[in-house]
Amino acid sequence: MRLLMKERKVSFKDDFGIKDESGIEKYRVKGELLTWGKKLHIYNDKKEEEAEIVEKIISFKPKFYIYVGNEQVAEIVKETTLFKPKYKITGLGWEIKGNVGEHKYTISKDGIDIVNVKKKRISLSNSYVIDIVDEEYSVLAIASVLAINVVLSKNK
Repeated sequence: MRLLMKERKVSFKDDFGIKDESGIEKYRVKGELLTWGKKLHIYNDKKEEEAEIVEKIISFKPKFYIYVGNEQVAEIVKETTLFKPKYKITGLGWEIKGNVGEHKYTISKDGIDIVNVKKKRISLSNSYVIDIVDEEYSVLAIASVLAINVVLSKNK
């Protein structure tokens, strides 16, 4: 499954769609305006909330929690490194490899690639191609990519 995520450059709060290759919106991402830290909600095409991403404000390292329903299913933490940014996903058994800072990385589970992410180079706004091996991983993959993207955009 290939998804295309295109963020708006100028916006007071996040609100953008994630489409499939044929241009049909599969998910909608909406941010909350007045919150401590970033809070994003992912909705499916039926306008039902699939997941929520919440930034932990008081932390030595950038940290996000992913919730499905009221249950925390994952935690994403930016690790302290000297060179390339490195992220750790706990709770899902996922591992990130590749160049996250260049937006060209892979998420794998048990050594098998399940998500490939790359930034489109010729684009007026930030656009990403997210290739997901199995549709069952789509919401968690989108949530993980969004959390990483928030950290990267704050460090610019």
